[in-house]
Amino acid sequence: MNIAINGFGRIGRQIFRQAYERGFGIPLVNDPCLSLDQARILLAYDSIYGKFCHKVNSEHSNKLIIDNQNKIQYCSTKKNLELNLSNVDILIDSSGKERSKLEYKELFKKNTNLKKIIITTFSKVADQTIIDGVNQDVLKSDQKIISTCTCDSVAILPIINKCIGKKIDSVSIITLHPFLSNQKLLDGCDIKLDDISIISNWRAAPDALIPKKTSVENIAIDIFPVLKEKLNAYQIRVPTTCVSCAFLDINFEERISREWVNNLLESLKSYYLINSDYLTSRDFMNDKHSGVIDLRRFIVTEKGIKFLVWYDNESGYCSKVLDIVMLTDKNEAL
Repeated sequence: MNIAINGFGRIGRQIFRQAYERGFGIPLVNDPCLSLDQARILLAYDSIYGKFCHKVNSEHSNKLIIDNQNKIQYCSTKKNLELNLSNVDILIDSSGKERSKLEYKELFKKNTNLKKIIITTFSKVADQTIIDGVNQDVLKSDQKIISTCTCDSVAILPIINKCIGKKIDSVSIITLHPFLSNQKLLDGCDIKLDDISIISNWRAAPDALIPKKTSVENIAIDIFPVLKEKLNAYQIRVPTTCVSCAFLDINFEERISREWVNNLLESLKSYYLINSDYLTSRDFMNDKHSGVIDLRRFIVTEKGIKFLVWYDNESGYCSKVLDIVMLTDKNEAL
């Protein structure tokens, strides 16, 4: 299967690394913000994940060359309709940009061979949002624009999905998330703010805990309407570079048995690593699961469960994106 990557930032480059290792064809990469040499250096050397284990070169014909043999067309255009997707099955849009449904439809119209567009964030224009371990079974072949949602949702919602059969009284979520590239190293603001309450988003990220709104609350309620007015979610951006954690507190209307809890944990092993060792966030870097359930902080009460879930918000999330790409390909073959 051939994929193209539009947007070569943190997520795009991690998708490239994993897709290359998993044997995907990658005929094209596009990013309007990076020159060919910038893309080459940032792919080959990464401050978080280290060197790419394959040699990366470039040549004047705008190609990234992997291991001196695999030549990948590199583009730097803002106009996606200019991209040559004639040899592409699935376009992964990891740009983080909001696009209209019309723009995506024009891409399909121009490139009749294109089967799917995968958006690596939550998107209102997507035909379907798919999260592995939640609703992967609802994917249909006529759904062409797929959102793989957010890293927080991918790490948290499979647990809620396994609990939704019980009568849930309340859910509280607190995520600690590393700072992102759209934050500031030092205090500053690029735009005038109509809402002064969000000025904290422009404070120095490496030196502060910054409370921030999180989309996981609305996404969870959208997927599980029964949680409306029962779920609250909060996020704090923290001064680390990678690996998030979520504190998840689920309370039920009725008592839960230890047997039910044990069965719950067993069912989650398809998506989560279960950890009982004395580890820190650094130890979960590059983990490819939806998340890691930390048994040291796993608490069962008469009517509730408290989880601590670690998740690599880049590598782990991208692994699940590629799992969805494989799922869409199988779906097309049916």
